[in-house]
Amino acid sequence: MMDGNFITVIRTGAVGAIAAKYLARRSSETAAILGCGTQGRVQLAALKKVLSLKSVKCFDNLTERAEDFAVEMGSDECRVVVVSSPEDALREADVIVTTTPSEKWIVANEWITPGMHISAMGADTRGKQEIDPLLFSRARIVVDSLEQSQQLGEMQHVPEWIGNSCIYATLGEVVAGEKKGRFEENDITLFDATGIAFQDLVTAGLALERAVATKIGTWVKI
Repeated sequence: MMDGNFITVIRTGAVGAIAAKYLARRSSETAAILGCGTQGRVQLAALKKVLSLKSVKCFDNLTERAEDFAVEMGSDECRVVVVSSPEDALREADVIVTTTPSEKWIVANEWITPGMHISAMGADTRGKQEIDPLLFSRARIVVDSLEQSQQLGEMQHVPEWIGNSCIYATLGEVVAGEKKGRFEENDITLFDATGIAFQDLVTAGLALERAVATKIGTWVKI
């Protein structure tokens, strides 16, 4: 037995970082984090593993939480500053990560400029929304699950005139090399994450392997 919530938290952070690795510009140095809770922390920690970030702007509806985030996550190598609005956070960012429970979009289409990558991690339930649907017509959209993204993710809000054909690939297809992630420096890429149970199982399996190898944990008879 192990803590399923913790497993989900860390694998979600890892998935966000993998998406950035394949979809963001390799030269990315600036990031915006919208939502400064536990998942915002994990996302930034994972993002630092795949990109050489030098500065981060963070925003949260609770200013105190954003301030704590900046203190905890900042360093000499990567400065983290609190800003007063999502628009301020996005300005000049290379990579944007959204980890909020919002039910109305907080990232406007007009704030997104060529070259940006967005990892939308918050919409994982019906009704949740973080991204302006108008962006779907401009961005190369990658999802973790084709079916789930249309029911639970940002794609549940896709306008009829755009349609679900705007989905370019799954992240698995990109990682496997079946489809290219980024073609040009000016591409706008969007990763719509809903969370896949199989990822929890794989992560839990890895945790068990490491626990056995290092003799951590307690064996009990059931």
